[in-house]
Amino acid sequence: MIYKQNLYKFFTLFIILALSIIIITTLYIHNKEKNLLNSKYLNTSNNIHKFIKSLIEDKQNATLTIALSLAKDDRLYSYLKNKTYENLEYSKISLQMKEYTEFKNVWIQIIDKYGNSIYRSWSKEKNDNLLFRNDLSKMIKKQAITTSISVGKYDLSIKAKTPIFDTNGDFLGLLEVITHFNSISKKLKENKIEALIIANKKYKTTLEHSLTNTFIDDYYIANLDANKTLITYLKNNNILRYLNIKNYILENDYLINSYILKNNEDENLGSIVTFIKESDIDTEAIQAYKKQMIMLIIIALIILIFIFTFYVYNIDSKNISRLNVRLKKHILQLKIQENKKQSILDSQSNIIVITNGERIINANKNFLNFSRIQKH
Repeated sequence: MIYKQNLYKFFTLFIILALSIIIITTLYIHNKEKNLLNSKYLNTSNNIHKFIKSLIEDKQNATLTIALSLAKDDRLYSYLKNKTYENLEYSKISLQMKEYTEFKNVWIQIIDKYGNSIYRSWSKEKNDNLLFRNDLSKMIKKQAITTSISVGKYDLSIKAKTPIFDTNGDFLGLLEVITHFNSISKKLKENKIEALIIANKKYKTTLEHSLTNTFIDDYYIANLDANKTLITYLKNNNILRYLNIKNYILENDYLINSYILKNNEDENLGSIVTFIKESDIDTEAIQAYKKQMIMLIIIALIILIFIFTFYVYNIDSKNISRLNVRLKKHILQLKIQENKKQSILDSQSNIIVITNGERIINANKNFLNFSRIQKH
């Protein structure tokens, strides 16, 4: 009875310990996995930010290099001074770059000292004033080489501006090279990152001749290769949620992040909203860690089962030993009693025979002696 009670208590303790190990370690693994994933997603978001920043800086540098090279053409000074703008042939240069370089959509614009566009390589429109652009008006005042990101009549774009002076050092105007975010979007896509390059809705009226002609609630989508499914997704889920994401959003199997685009005056121009599929994020190390922890749980349970089995076996062995001792004592007592009985029988002077009616069960010495005499 005591053995069964001890066994029941130990079995109950075993179940409690096993369940405690499973529950505690499961919660720990879940929280640890959550923290590791959060760290991984934050790190991925930060890396995307850095990647976008480097892509923009590279594009600005390349755009400035083109602008500086084109501005060295001496004919440009005379065309501006003599106002022979019909001699400008930058549209051909733009087409050559599209054919022979990675710059597929370079625009070249000549602007006079009053801020009027007197030539566009991509459009016949001219003589419109562009001083509504802060980056341009400040450049005309400073008359210095500058790069900027701004929103004009046609696009949200990267611009490099170089001043043009005559031989007397008088400011005649400037040459502006305009590149777009399409190549940046393409490079992001090559790294399995979808992007929507979005201009602030305050520029809706400025974008009179928008390049893509794609809008979400007055927010302009600047990249030509923008994923239509994602455009619809933002439209249906309130685009404002995605324009200034603090860390990241996990939604619809995507890790969503936003990079704020600002001009030289630190004004918010828009955002690059990026989408990367969760399945494309390398979480192999986290999954390996999770598997290791699960294996540790299994090992702990196996050890616990082994301890339980050993304990039960040990109790059984002890009980068997105790039973053997008791049995031996009982047999010894029986032998002693039997010897006493036999001594009493043998002490009698008469012949004594004990039967069960059919067979002799016992007899004293006198009977045995009598039997031997009879045989002889």
